[in-house]
Amino acid sequence: MSLDNVKDEITSCATADAEKLVTDARNEADSIMAHAKEDVALYKKQGATATAGVIEAMERKVRAQARFDAERMIMNTKKDIIQNVLANAREQLTSLPKKEKQQFITKLLALAKKEIDVHTVYVNTSDKALIKGVKNVKTQDMAGGLVTESKSGEGS
Repeated sequence: MSLDNVKDEITSCATADAEKLVTDARNEADSIMAHAKEDVALYKKQGATATAGVIEAMERKVRAQARFDAERMIMNTKKDIIQNVLANAREQLTSLPKKEKQQFITKLLALAKKEIDVHTVYVNTSDKALIKGVKNVKTQDMAGGLVTESKSGEGS
């Protein structure tokens, strides 16, 4: 074999090896790119799922807060209405003429006597003189009306 033949054979083998290495490298690069694309697609999908989950959780939280705020507003409104009704009732009770107040207290006392054996009656200071037929009449800080108590402490 001549030197040129050896040189050609070595060159040919080296070229074939180089082409094989280049082909293998391209195949490996293509494989890596394909895996990378799959990974990117998977990450995008997971990211979209996670983002959708976070958005859904935030929407639920916002809706729950809105419901809570609405319920709180309704309860505050109801509370204000009840307070206004009670204030108006208190105003009307305290401004009753003496005759009507006497009738009102007499009816309340009669109802209490049907329920318990009345021993003590608690009323506000201005209504103490209106109580008749009970020995123990005590004053209490109240807007109006009366509280009754039996000898055993049972109330009505």
